[in-house]
Amino acid sequence: MANHIIFILGTRPNETHPDNRDLILSDGGDSRVNHGDTVFWVNMVPSITSFRITDDNLHSDVFNPDPLQIPGSGNWSGTVRKKDKKDKGKHEETYTICFTQDGQTFSYDPIIKVNP
Repeated sequence: MANHIIFILGTRPNETHPDNRDLILSDGGDSRVNHGDTVFWVNMVPSITSFRITDDNLHSDVFNPDPLQIPGSGNWSGTVRKKDKKDKGKHEETYTICFTQDGQTFSYDPIIKVNP
């Protein structure tokens, strides 16, 4: 079981929704992990004053438990659920990072994929 650190490096305008902003993530918004791994999201952008992570739970619940803010920190972590006998193939989930920058709240939807 490994640790995966995803750094929030910056933001940029969303090309299709100009009222929203996209995050620039160290993994490009496409993470690949293994069952039992821990994922950390670390904010490197001082103008992002808060962020939270939610998973969609619609197709495949990759995290168990769901990601939580690390106490005493603005960063978050989540554990990729352990593999069980029912698992077949890859699991993929779009999750949402809601963040506040310069007093405005935005959302960004990266993907996390779990190797079989």
